[in-house]
Amino acid sequence: MPGWRGTPTRETLKGGVMSKIKQLHSRVGNPDLSHWNDRKTFALYEAAMLTVGIDPLEIDPADWLNYIRRRKHPNWKHAAMVLRAMCEAICEGSMVVIKVYIWEGQFDEYAQPVDADSLELSDAGRIATIETLITRKALLDWYLKNGYAERKQNVSIPQKQAPKSSSAVLENDRQQSTPLLIENKIRGCTGEKIYRAISQFPDEFPSYSENPPPLDKKIRPWLQEELECDAREQHVLGKLVSEHFGLKKRT
Repeated sequence: MPGWRGTPTRETLKGGVMSKIKQLHSRVGNPDLSHWNDRKTFALYEAAMLTVGIDPLEIDPADWLNYIRRRKHPNWKHAAMVLRAMCEAICEGSMVVIKVYIWEGQFDEYAQPVDADSLELSDAGRIATIETLITRKALLDWYLKNGYAERKQNVSIPQKQAPKSSSAVLENDRQQSTPLLIENKIRGCTGEKIYRAISQFPDEFPSYSENPPPLDKKIRPWLQEELECDAREQHVLGKLVSEHFGLKKRT
């Protein structure tokens, strides 16, 4: 039986400073899960286990949740709720999946691939969590939206401290703000892409203030690759990103 304490942790997933994850991992001795750092995709059950500080390699995936519940793992309740929340996010379209499977048959004896867009919230309990696959990036996005990770902030130390003008203050507010108002007012796939584009832009282009990326050569190709935007979405989201970060006058 695996122990529930481990060696000092390295970040389970690169790309964020852990908040809820850090708390969950500290409850079980900060296990070393760094051997998962190079994985680009995860089965849904693997994502849930790693989130709460459990190494999926140590437990049979077929009965892992009952296994940790029977042995009173400190985070077993969190594991169950994280897994359910991820399933619900897939059904609502707020977590992007590579493939999603649901249980079919009179006794749920086989998993069948389905179109994620066809799922409803009531289907969350039918998702086959071993077969369903998500990307590392989709998982990190879910972490950021739900408070499991905090985005790193770029900090610069100027050579000389000078009083900030009102325009500089407004510029800083714009750069540090998050698109919560946009997310709250625009629903569905469009709102998700706008949220992700603005929230991920500072990480993708950390020096945008000093060296603004060209809209056509950098920003739009990035939107196409990362968010799978079509030509129209690239145009609209590119304009929104440029306006939000004050790039329009500099690109």
